[in-house]
Amino acid sequence: MSMDHFISSIEWDQLASTIASSAIISGGVSAVVNYFLTMRTMKKEREMRFIENRLGVYSFIIYNLDIIIQWHVNPASRESSSSKKIGDQIQEIIQSIDNELRNKFYLLDNESASRWMWIQRFSYQIGNTNYTEYITNIYGMRNKSARKYNELRPL
Repeated sequence: MSMDHFISSIEWDQLASTIASSAIISGGVSAVVNYFLTMRTMKKEREMRFIENRLGVYSFIIYNLDIIIQWHVNPASRESSSSKKIGDQIQEIIQSIDNELRNKFYLLDNESASRWMWIQRFSYQIGNTNYTEYITNIYGMRNKSARKYNELRPL
């Protein structure tokens, strides 16, 4: 009989309001936790896309500057590779890198950005007097890009 006595002593409206309020609190806590987890996931995804974009830009720069460096290291190959003048070929490569960076310049670190601006500015003025400095900056930009690429890859 104690079970009958227990059931008759329960106030059903109080029980229903207790269950409803605990369900509302549980739903609210769940929504808040879900919101913060979603925001964290979205932040991680944005960071990953940013890193992937940086890797793509640095990879593009490395590849194209390696072509210029190869012409510098192996002068015989540049004369047999095409009937174009080497200056015109360098201009095309510099222009293609510049086109790639046009809307992605923010992906470069400060040192690479300033070095690139120097290369771009003086690529139109390559002569015997500043060729050595120009090639030095090409090597520097290539090496800096490779370092940044290798730093970002594990991320």
